[in-house]
Order: sequence, then C-alpha cells, then structure tokens
Amino acid sequence: MFRSISRVFFVLICASGATVAMAVNEKNDKDTTIGTTCPVRRPNGVVNTTYADNCESYASKVCYGNNGDGFANICVVGCQTCRTGYNLTTASGTADEAASSDLFLTQCTFEYKTCKEIQCNKTCLGFQQWKLASERENYESSYIRRLNTIKCTCDTIYSYRCTNGYYNALDTGAVVNDTKKLSCERCPQVPDKGALSYGTAKAGFNAGISSCYTDKGDSYSHKVQEGIKTKTIGKYRLSADCYYK
Repeated sequence: MFRSISRVFFVLICASGATVAMAVNEKNDKDTTIGTTCPVRRPNGVVNTTYADNCESYASKVCYGNNGDGFANICVVGCQTCRTGYNLTTASGTADEAASSDLFLTQCTFEYKTCKEIQCNKTCLGFQQWKLASERENYESSYIRRLNTIKCTCDTIYSYRCTNGYYNALDTGAVVNDTKKLSCERCPQVPDKGALSYGTAKAGFNAGISSCYTDKGDSYSHKVQEGIKTKTIGKYRLSADCYYK
C-alpha cells in the first residue's frame, strides 16, 4: 500500500516537473523569466559549473540542486557586466532536487544573468553640408549621422577643414575630425599683384602651404621703385596654375 501511494506521489511529482520544464522552455523562447524555486546549497567536492556567455565580468558562483544528500549538484556563474555589443538579460536553468536519497528526483528552477547580442535595426539619417564655423571665417564644419553597430546608436561624425584661400599649417591633413588638428593660415601674398592680393587654396585639398596657388590666366605687372616713383617694366600672364614653393 505504501509503494502504491509512493508511485502515485511520484507520478504527481513527475507531472509537476514536466509542467515546470515546459514552462521553462516556453518562457525562454519569449526571453522572460520564471523565478527561482531552487534553494541555494553548498557543494560537496567537484560539481558541474555552468558559466554564462559573453560576460565582461562575472558574478559570484551560486549552487543549487540536491541528490538527496543535502549538497548541491550544479553551480552557475552569471554575468555582472557584458562585452561590447551585448546586453545583460536574465536566463534560467533547472536542477535535480530530492528530499532524501530514497525518493525520486524532481526538478527545480533557478535564474542567472547572461549576455545577449544586441540586435540593431536602427536607421540613422541626417547630414550637414560644409559651412563656415568660425568668427574668423577661416574654417568650415560638416557632419553626418552614422550607425554604430556595436552600441546600436546613431553617432554624429564631425569633420573640419580650412576654407578656400586658407591652408592647414599643421601636419594633420586637409580634412580632420577635431578643430585642435587645424591651424588655418591665409595663403601668402602674390608678388606683382598688389598689396591686398593673396594666393588661394581649395577647401578639402589645402594641407600645407604648398597647396596655395595663383590661377592660370591671371595677369601681373612687374614694378620697380625708382626714388619716390614706381615704374612698370613688364607685364605677364600665367599659362598654368602657379603653386607656392
């Protein structure tokens, strides 16, 4: 009679265990949590340990389950923080549990933190054409919105360059990502063209003073000073763009 009752009890427990197992699987598919029904136990000797995936740093080890001897039969180490590109989420597992060694095993559930890859479906739109960005009007800025697939954010990427007629005196290139990498100087004056005549340089192609030039076809008068008078002794026209050397 006792055995018969035990079998009925076992069937009920198994049915309950199966129901719990199905609930675990169903809820995991929906990325939700089921709670912890396992009591925390102390391991005795070597116990199988599961480590959560994609952790940057780990939480403390926690042990569950019991084969009837009162000691844990499984341990888990969850995540404390995640690697770049992953978010902290809750996962669940099951452990065997028995009240004593002469009873059949049932299952209990436990939760731990793991890291799940970020699924990014964002679209980043927006940009700004080049425009003057300084009071001296010697440099320009622009930006574009770009997707950061690791963080799943829309980052604004700024660019800077010296405007036409100026060159970047720093050895950092014509287009830079920080104004600290710019030192925009006006191209030198052009001889024989007047005191207020300067060379030019094309924005975006104006790295260094050697990018300054005078245009093909420009006309010049060569003048000399004779006493208090200025005398023109010749005129010329450029047959090609003339770059600063």
